[in-house]
Parts: sequence; structure tokens; C-alpha cells
Amino acid sequence: MPRWRWWRTVALGLILSVPNAYWVMQVEGTWHSGHPTCISFFWNVGFTLMLLIFFNLAIKRLLPSWALTQQEFVVIFVILTLVSSLPGHDCLQLGIPQMAMPFWYGIQNPTLRWQETFLSAMPTWLVVTDMTALRDFFFGNSSFYRLYYLQVWLPTILWWTAFS
Repeated sequence: MPRWRWWRTVALGLILSVPNAYWVMQVEGTWHSGHPTCISFFWNVGFTLMLLIFFNLAIKRLLPSWALTQQEFVVIFVILTLVSSLPGHDCLQLGIPQMAMPFWYGIQNPTLRWQETFLSAMPTWLVVTDMTALRDFFFGNSSFYRLYYLQVWLPTILWWTAFS
């Protein structure tokens, strides 16, 4: 595959990943229905590829050299599947509370004795330890989109994303 086609394919996959990730967050996080990422073949990816195939048929008639190849469809499929898995129900939607719970409940409820049993051995880069950020996470009445919260949460989220 020529280099320009490779970059075009990756760019198209990344562009399509934004609405796909948003779609997954809405369906699984807001509406709690459908759950596209709870089955082995993510239906949001299948639907997007089906639309792309129909669009590609029109391109094939008008500009055959610009039509996507089978290899390019595979690359786009992989990108969309990986990106869709992150906001899905079984990854970051359940992972974010797990990043917050150990220190919040361990500190808030000393009778659990979590500090002596496992919190001191837990890598701090895998959990959120900032009590202000944790309090606002559990009680709300704040926006996540503040620089302070992003500085606290983003490194932990990126570490867990690398494991996903």
C-alpha cells in the first residue's frame, strides 16, 4: 500500500473514531441500552463500516483510484474497534470508579484497615489519591473539565488505557 494511502486510511479511521466513541458513550453510559461493546463484534463499528462500504461504492464508480481497498477497510476496522473499546461499559466506564474507590473508601472508613493491608503497597500512579478530586468525584457539583481535575485524573487514566 502506498504511503499516502496508509496515512489517508489512518486519518479516516481517527476521524471516524470520534463520533464512534461518542456514540458508545451515549448508548452505554447515558441510555444504558444496546451496549455495542459487550459483544465480540461491536455493532457500532459494523454499522460505520457498512455506511463506509456504501460510500465507497459511489467513489469506486466516480474515482476508482480513490476507492478504499480491503486492506484499508481492515485498518479502519481495527482503529474503530480499539477506540470503541475504551469508552465502553467494560473498560473506562467501570474503570474510572475503580481508580477512585480504594483511597476514598480506605481513608473515609478507617475501620476497613485498608491503609495497613494494601493501600501502602498500591502503586499511586494506578489510582487517584488526591482527596479533593475524589470528594468532588463522589459528591459531584463540579465540572470534570477543569485543569485541576485533568492534572489529577489524566495520568491515571492514561496508564489504565495503556493496559486496555
